[in-house]
Amino acid sequence: MNTLRLTPGSSADTTRKLSVLVGEDVTLSCRFDKLSTLVEWSVLTIEWNKVDKHAGKSIVYTFEDETAHGSRDGSVVDRTKLLESDASLQLRNVTVRDEGLYTCRIITPVVYTETASLEVLGIPLPVSTL
Repeated sequence: MNTLRLTPGSSADTTRKLSVLVGEDVTLSCRFDKLSTLVEWSVLTIEWNKVDKHAGKSIVYTFEDETAHGSRDGSVVDRTKLLESDASLQLRNVTVRDEGLYTCRIITPVVYTETASLEVLGIPLPVSTL
């Protein structure tokens, strides 16, 4: 059975701002500290939520009861990196709809939260010359 070391936690006090072009891949960082005791996968919960510019909230990714679920195609948290205290979210082929404020919550007996703001930029059309 896989186990994971987690830390009681602090919470990030700043929001990181990222800009990415439409169609690119992006990784939203979410690192947490390690505990001195081992935690079973079954008690680990990861939630990635997004609030868009219209204040609409949605769940992007969850990991609970040893099962991962991404509600956005192309969203993934690398399970191997969880062993290294890294619950960063990878978004592949971003679109304008991906823009918003993302919050990562790591839940064990302790809760750790980290936030990132994602801005998605359009690709400029080529200027035609006459």
